[in-house]
Amino acid sequence: MNINTNDVISYITIVLNRYNKDNKLLDKVGCDELLKSLILYNELSDYIVNIKYVNTVDYNMSYSYFDKTININNNFINSIDKSDKKLLDILNIHDEIIITNLDILHALLHEIMHAKQYKLIDNSSDEFVKNILRKSLAAQSYKDNKEEALKYAEATKEYKLYSIMPSEINAEVNAIKQTRLIIDRLNIPNKYKYLKLYDITLNLFQIRSYIKKTFRVISPMEIFIKIRHKYIKEDITLNKKDVYKYNLEDRLSYGLPIKKYEYVNLDNEINNSLKDMIK
Repeated sequence: MNINTNDVISYITIVLNRYNKDNKLLDKVGCDELLKSLILYNELSDYIVNIKYVNTVDYNMSYSYFDKTININNNFINSIDKSDKKLLDILNIHDEIIITNLDILHALLHEIMHAKQYKLIDNSSDEFVKNILRKSLAAQSYKDNKEEALKYAEATKEYKLYSIMPSEINAEVNAIKQTRLIIDRLNIPNKYKYLKLYDITLNLFQIRSYIKKTFRVISPMEIFIKIRHKYIKEDITLNKKDVYKYNLEDRLSYGLPIKKYEYVNLDNEINNSLKDMIK
């Protein structure tokens, strides 16, 4: 079936505009409408077949590869990660309904992007990226080697691995980008402020897990591999030939190594944007 992506995005914006206009937070009905449209837009009908609302304290939302389901905490409105309050204050964004609905959209998209990663593993010819995702997607690791995956998960509970896992970085980067794309089509006051918010959010997120040293920058991917090495026989290598065939945007989207001057340029861009915002 051929899908007109513009029509799908238009429908998504209609749903969001309706809730915003009525001064209502997205509920289960609204989330279902958005998810069904986002599944179509991202061509994931074979990877997401169910949407379930569950009572849990373990997560806000999650994607289960084994049963092709997006699980949503019944208390999702109170549980989702909120936009950075400092950035909201700097940009003078105070409409709680609009920003919370965008936060919910963003959270839904994050799980959509995990499903998209499994599709990439199944269909892409890029073995390097596929290998990176296989090593950082929980269900894929479990599927490849159940014993080692369980041992690794148990041993690394105390680590906050989400911030350095390639699959989490990639899902968040793509969720931010697609949220911004949808914002650009919305009918909301001062839309440029929300676009700016997501531009800055993307840059801040991409750079936050890199560690600047005197002569180089340590990437999240390098830290991730080092931790995994302690528990699992690893076959990920990060030679320059593999890494630098990708442009900067692609490397940032997986937490791959970047050069020091690239980090400095991005850091300067962020600082200049923030200075402009508070003038």
